[in-house]
Order: sequence, then structure tokens, then C-alpha cells
Amino acid sequence: AMLAASRAAARAGARHGVLTQRVLARPARAVAAPRRVAAVVRPKSTGAAAESQQASGDWLFPIKRASTTKQIWHYTQYGLAGIIPVALLGGGAVTTACDYAMAVILPLHFHIGMRSVIVDYVHGLKFPGLQRGALAALGVVTTLCFLGIVKLNVSDVGLTRAVKGFWAAPPAKAAEAIEDKKDE
Repeated sequence: AMLAASRAAARAGARHGVLTQRVLARPARAVAAPRRVAAVVRPKSTGAAAESQQASGDWLFPIKRASTTKQIWHYTQYGLAGIIPVALLGGGAVTTACDYAMAVILPLHFHIGMRSVIVDYVHGLKFPGLQRGALAALGVVTTLCFLGIVKLNVSDVGLTRAVKGFWAAPPAKAAEAIEDKKDE
């Protein structure tokens, strides 16, 4: 009781900017070990970080646990590391299956990576809805990316053949047209 009273006096003196010498000069007394409490009740945290974790605004990927998000991102990374070589070296139905798998995995991988950047670096301190808006815009971009890759796979040559086309020699007619332009 004496120790608690001296601590209270020291706090009161510190609040007023005065520390009394009597309080500081007293020798420390042994204090009994505190009893163990069954559960620690922590108050709900308030602030920008807690608000962004509770209501993230990410409608496309609503998982809030960072460890789960990280695991899914790593699984997409491993999947892409296996699918891309198979798609480039395989042919026919294997390439088509890999193209459709990449249509899902690539946008998801990009979405999770950019979501982490937005959650870490875009804070709504000055503008409260900034992070939610950025996550909503990311969801729109991810959806458009998915639809674009699916359209490329369905109505064109496919993702793998389109990427292979960057390194292929131009067709003969296109090569002649390029030569004609150089001569002019």
C-alpha cells in the first residue's frame, strides 16, 4: 500500500512537473508476484491500421489474414514456376490447359502482390477512403486482366503462342513490307 501511494504521488508530481525528493529517496520494497490471470482482455484498437484491417474494401480477395494471403501468393508463385516451362515446351492440349490455368493464376498472383503494397503503403490518414478506393480499383484491374487473358485464349492464339510470337521471325509478307519501307 505504501509503494502504491508513493507511485501515485510520483505520478501526481510528474503531472505537475515536480518530482519530490522524498518519493525518489525511499528504498524500493519487495512486491509480491502478481497473480496469474486466465485470459488477457485487450481493448479493441482504434486507428487507421485497425480500421483498414477490419474493413479492407477488397471485394475480389476478402481474406484478411496476412499469413494466409502470403501462403496463397507463394502457391501461385510455385504454380507459375511449373506451368510456364510446361506451356512453352509443350504443345497442343497441354499448352491450352496451361493457358487457362495461367488466366486464373497470373491475375491472382498480381492482385495479391499489389494488394500487399496498397495495404502497406496507402494509408487513409488524410483521405479516409483512399485505401478502399485503391483496393477497389485493383479489383477492377485484376478482373479486366483476367477477362483479357481469357479472351486471348478463347478467340485468338492463346497466351503462350502470343508470348512466343514476340521472339518469332516476322511472316514473309510482313518482312517484305518492312524492307519496302526501309527502301523509301
